[in-house]
Amino acid sequence: MNTIEFPKLGFGPFEIDSVAIKNFLWIGRDIAWYGIFVTFGILCGIFYAFWRGQKNNGIKVDDMIDVAIFSIPAAIIGARLYYVLFNLKAFPTFFSVFEVWNGGLAVYGGIIAGFATAFLVCKFKKISILKVFDSTAPAIMLGQIIGRWGNFTNAEVLGIKTDLPWGMSINSAAAVHPIFLYESLWNLLGFAAINLIYKKKKFDGQIFLTYIIWYGFGRMLLEIIRQEKDTLFFGIFKISQLVGFLCFVLGVAAFVMLAMKHKNQKLENAEYEGVYSEVKAKITEKEPEESPELPKNPEEAAEEIDEINEIDEIETAENAGTDEKDDEDKTSQ
Repeated sequence: MNTIEFPKLGFGPFEIDSVAIKNFLWIGRDIAWYGIFVTFGILCGIFYAFWRGQKNNGIKVDDMIDVAIFSIPAAIIGARLYYVLFNLKAFPTFFSVFEVWNGGLAVYGGIIAGFATAFLVCKFKKISILKVFDSTAPAIMLGQIIGRWGNFTNAEVLGIKTDLPWGMSINSAAAVHPIFLYESLWNLLGFAAINLIYKKKKFDGQIFLTYIIWYGFGRMLLEIIRQEKDTLFFGIFKISQLVGFLCFVLGVAAFVMLAMKHKNQKLENAEYEGVYSEVKAKITEKEPEESPELPKNPEEAAEEIDEINEIDEIETAENAGTDEKDDEDKTSQ
């Protein structure tokens, strides 16, 4: 039970129990609000991904279900392993690693494991990886928006001391930055922006990389004011800040590469359409009743035009020869 207050806003104090249900049924364990928020976030994300995948990316719900069946458990395991690997001192025995009811999940571990598993499932089922990623990225963001409020009930994911009006006090201690709130609001803003961008999506992978860039940048900044006791370290560096920085930099680089590839593809398609139109016109002129076969690329279309031109030259020469012979026959007569 924690006493929470926003003193400068005149909100509180009020008590929040991290446990929602005590001694749940035959399980005999408490059900925490954190677990309820995370589960609800996952469910909302699943339905969003199914809807977005079918509406905008042409992915069947059955395929999205297959991706979810493998990716969600992998994400949970990844979140746990990530936390354990960078916080080994908190797990004195091997079996304590499996005591997830005592807390200890890391968002980045879940994201990495979830997307890696989704990649493998897409490869196996031969469905577009980038289309699936574009469908699931904002779904993950939605889950994060909701899930962060589980941290509120646990009175965790907090920042350094602050005199700002929205500083939050826990158990009458000095007011601190409510990092969980900042991240939830940052993701909410990103989720709204991504849904607007979806209407003008230009290439596959655009939404996924926008999420990676947005979340990485925000997390990188928030880690600056996050309490050291509330984050994971690799030596003297905050792991989440380093990963956030890498997500931002690599995300921007990948975004630029895909955008340039899309632009070049458009130019190639325009060239292809122009050359194909010429091919179609030439073939149709010779054989009006036949439907010309579409060349696979501009180079192939250009070769076909060369062949048609070569045939034209041969036919022209043959016709010229025939005309000359006819003239000779008329002269001899």
